[in-house]
Amino acid sequence: MKLSALRICAILSLLGIVLPAAAQYQDDGKADRRFYISPMANYNLYDGDRQFDDEIGYQLAIGKIVGRGTNIELHGSFAKAGSEQAGISGSELLSYGVSFLLFQSRKDFPMYGILSINRGEADAADGSGKAKSDQFDVGLGYLWSLGSWPLIGSGSALRIEARYRTDKYSASQASTYGALYGVDNDRTYQDAVFALGLFIPLGVDPNAQKEAVEPSEPSARI
Repeated sequence: MKLSALRICAILSLLGIVLPAAAQYQDDGKADRRFYISPMANYNLYDGDRQFDDEIGYQLAIGKIVGRGTNIELHGSFAKAGSEQAGISGSELLSYGVSFLLFQSRKDFPMYGILSINRGEADAADGSGKAKSDQFDVGLGYLWSLGSWPLIGSGSALRIEARYRTDKYSASQASTYGALYGVDNDRTYQDAVFALGLFIPLGVDPNAQKEAVEPSEPSARI
């Protein structure tokens, strides 16, 4: 059974209700514009029409804080999915693209909405071929602060995400996909991706407090 489109509505509703509720919070201090890396493990809940086993995968993002309310990042993810059908090869699933993380208040309420455009590749595990697709994600995430760390100061966090992914194939690529995995030539699939990992800023926190240096008392003259 395909993941219901109602889940997209639920996610968009949360974006419309929860995020504006955080607008009352205001950030202070110097603007943080650091680059960051974000290694994550994800659990992929595949559309039932794919007839793939749900699997754990891996993701790495490299991003930049471009404003108080926006991050842009490049990311790639990889997972191996076994087939539920006897005699059918599983797949190595690759996804790479760009994501926009949208915050209302990064400091006091670090929940964010996700909009993402990706390129997907389903490469048959037996090497018989691959099918390419366009992917579109919407979702929600949260950064759970891990406090202040040496060298980087504050900003490091535990990152938690849930994404709803639409995986769309052209007519020719859908035909290739169907032939590789023994399924109907569906052109669109809906998957859910749940991820857990780290958010690690690169460089020194611009709001790190410098320790005041007490001036030494002058030597007493004789």
